[in-house]
Amino acid sequence: PQSQPKVTWPPAFVVVRAYLDQLVRGEGLPTARTTAISAALDAAEKARGAARRTALTALAGQVERDAAGAKDAAKVRTMAAAIRELAAASR
Repeated sequence: PQSQPKVTWPPAFVVVRAYLDQLVRGEGLPTARTTAISAALDAAEKARGAARRTALTALAGQVERDAAGAKDAAKVRTMAAAIRELAAASR
């Protein structure tokens, strides 16, 4: 039998940016929206503590709403979940 272990990624900005990169390359979201998400991630990454958590939680909510009109809604939802996990892990 073939062994296929499930890979899980820890909450990290690089994981969220990988999802964003896939959405940019696949045109899963409009360019203006992916640019805004990237800027919000930059700002959240520079923040610390509660400010980071708040920024990431707000961004996750915005990204979840973006899924409704997205070309690749499943990937957008997955990115929103990764942002929420990152917010929960932020100190």
